[in-house]
Amino acid sequence: MGSSLQSTQVTLNPYAELPEVIQPIVKAWKGCQDCSLGQGVCNYVFYRGSAPCDVLFIGEAPGYDEDMCGLPFVGKSGTILESWIQLVKDEGLKFTYGVTNVVACIPKAINEETGKKTVRAPSKEEADACKLRLLTTITRASPRLICVVGKTAKKYLRIPARGMEKEYNTPVLELQHPAYVLRKGGRNSLEYKRNFLYLKEAIENL
Repeated sequence: MGSSLQSTQVTLNPYAELPEVIQPIVKAWKGCQDCSLGQGVCNYVFYRGSAPCDVLFIGEAPGYDEDMCGLPFVGKSGTILESWIQLVKDEGLKFTYGVTNVVACIPKAINEETGKKTVRAPSKEEADACKLRLLTTITRASPRLICVVGKTAKKYLRIPARGMEKEYNTPVLELQHPAYVLRKGGRNSLEYKRNFLYLKEAIENL
């Protein structure tokens, strides 16, 4: 299955083309109400990409684009993540990958200053409620490398430090979240190049 970015339009069945090994996760957790995040979501966001895969990217939570289409990392942050992946492939490295998040539902909030809707980081309770789903995803994706995307995902997966660690019986690499990289200047920033090089080195060592 290909791993290109999808349209952010609302789709009737965003899960139809997910890999066969991911379908039981959709069946088990679609409609989940184990925490309050399941109330009022447009779509539960489980996965995109190949499974099993060589590399599994784990972010923190869906945003509005992801909530609309039911697929993770399809907005601006997803564009940055995909560009890192493509740069690594342009170096001649061949690998398959999948993408998921610590929580499967968008954590909505209201900005107290502006009164506008926004997206916040998931709480520990929300991450804990979704942990079995995430661990099942990791098991079914069976990656050779886990890339933890951002500090929130790192915290809830209990990764001790930047770099390769033996957690979940799989090497783990921490990447800065693409949203942070965008705030630092996007593709023209030093952070963008650093994270690409971290990813390239980790995949070279698989």
